[in-house]
Amino acid sequence: MGFSKGDELSDDFNTVEDILTEGLLDDEEFDEEILDEFEEDAKLGEEQEGVLTEGPLFNTIDEEDKLPQEMLQDVSEEEVVERKVFKKSKKKRVRDLDDKAQVITFFTTDNTLDRDDILTQTSVLIAKETGLKVCVIDLNPITATLDHFFNIDKFVSLKDVYSSTSDTGLKVLHNAIEKNIFSRQLFEEAAIKHPKYSNLHILTGLYDMSLFDELEVSHYDIIVSTAKTLYDIVILNISPAVFTAASYIALSKSDDILVISDANYTHARNSIFMLKYLFETLKISKEKVGIIINNLGVHSLDRETMKKIFADFNLVTFIPYNKHRMTYINNKQFFINSQFAKKDVPSYMSILEYLDLAKKVTFVDKLLGKFKKSE
Repeated sequence: MGFSKGDELSDDFNTVEDILTEGLLDDEEFDEEILDEFEEDAKLGEEQEGVLTEGPLFNTIDEEDKLPQEMLQDVSEEEVVERKVFKKSKKKRVRDLDDKAQVITFFTTDNTLDRDDILTQTSVLIAKETGLKVCVIDLNPITATLDHFFNIDKFVSLKDVYSSTSDTGLKVLHNAIEKNIFSRQLFEEAAIKHPKYSNLHILTGLYDMSLFDELEVSHYDIIVSTAKTLYDIVILNISPAVFTAASYIALSKSDDILVISDANYTHARNSIFMLKYLFETLKISKEKVGIIINNLGVHSLDRETMKKIFADFNLVTFIPYNKHRMTYINNKQFFINSQFAKKDVPSYMSILEYLDLAKKVTFVDKLLGKFKKSE
């Protein structure tokens, strides 16, 4: 178990540096000092490569971490109900045919609030547009947030695990694994069904830093592996610290990794720095990664510049800056369902198209749609 060998990186990987030297950005803003800084960051990454894969935060899988068979006794293939799974059509992005669910991880290096917002809107769209059974798991052990974004109670009460108290979904499952009473049925009870979308379930996060070191690779492996047998789509968020146990399992089990970068130089540079680490050190396949450009606006880097920066990657979509998004976050409402999101919906639908979860609307489709309306 672990990360499959990824594609070799090209010699011209540092695309940000290439863009700067070609003069595609404003010389007044990006001078030689920034080029030197970028080179230093790249060298620092190489020097720290060994450091980032050692120590208590990065739990590699060894013999002791293999899943106990009794923990997965309810996860046999014979019991898995057949369900509709969307087959990959994009070249070089082919899922393992033995997978029971499509696993999607949302990742960012900087702004986890916007990342969780985009994850939430995308999850709602998938549930609405496909009718598939979706499970969202909050695997960010440092700053869990998804109870707020989905406007649900983060606590669940399960008498099989607790006699008189309640806890978050992830903590309930951790305790069940430790007590050797974990099961697929227990997982379904711990995942909260959204009151508006019955096919959308959320497993709330830790919210307890004291348990950070107690949940190991084996715990997260059991949880994610079980989710894959119960749902059509499994959506994960992780910490920017990709060397945690939760991040390790999420990245290794994902069919698609969606990396969100704001349309500014610093966020783009940080994203490329971390992607280089994922490819070279963790051996993540480059073809699994798609880039979402967030907060594109009049004060951000322009669309063409961002395309140049991420020219070596699968570019998924551009999400425009919208001042109303924060209002809906604060009110715990789905922005995607609002009147202010009408112009933004195509950007989010592009994510579904990239994941092969929605039909791409062609120019001919648009013409036919207008023709039908005129009739």
